[in-house]
Amino acid sequence: MVYIVPFNKSDLQQVIHCLSHAFTQETMSKALDINPNSYIALAEIVCQKAIKEQLSLVAKDEKSGDVIGFSILEDFVTELPNLDGVDARFLPIMNLLGELDDWYKSNYKVKSGEILHLFMTGVDEQYRGQGIAHKLMEEVFNLAKDNGYSSIIAECTGAITQHIRAKYGFQAIKEIEYKTYLYNGELVLKGINEPQSCKLMLKTFVE
Repeated sequence: MVYIVPFNKSDLQQVIHCLSHAFTQETMSKALDINPNSYIALAEIVCQKAIKEQLSLVAKDEKSGDVIGFSILEDFVTELPNLDGVDARFLPIMNLLGELDDWYKSNYKVKSGEILHLFMTGVDEQYRGQGIAHKLMEEVFNLAKDNGYSSIIAECTGAITQHIRAKYGFQAIKEIEYKTYLYNGELVLKGINEPQSCKLMLKTFVE
């Protein structure tokens, strides 16, 4: 059995470990050959920010109490963390995600407290296929509503993530094709064949 609780400081090292391993299977990370050890510095920054903001969730195994999944959440209007010291291979990824976010913010007025940003979600490899990602998604919805958010936004990089988000009512509103994406004049993601693009997806709650 699994239970979902707020992410707090006592979970930090387990979430860093879980995130570092889960996200090496993410579409762009695989294409850029990023390994778990390279993820640790970024995971530390992301997790420290998440603990401070108190919006994120973790899934725990009921018997062991170990962290087996997570959802890193933040207000869409938030300060970006300092990424000094992070592996340079992450920079094209963060730049692409930033382009999608900037597009939305330049086309729509966004105030703090309106849109919840679903930044990262992952499940430990040993526990996949047990519906944990779906349980986390349901709790994300509850948290969003409890905190007065009217929408949830997410950059969906992989085919499975895009499929799951669509099942939950997320609509693709902007996309960037991997094969044509330029970073410092190079097609750094041209090796990605499936899916064809990274999609910015939005779910708005209907009153």
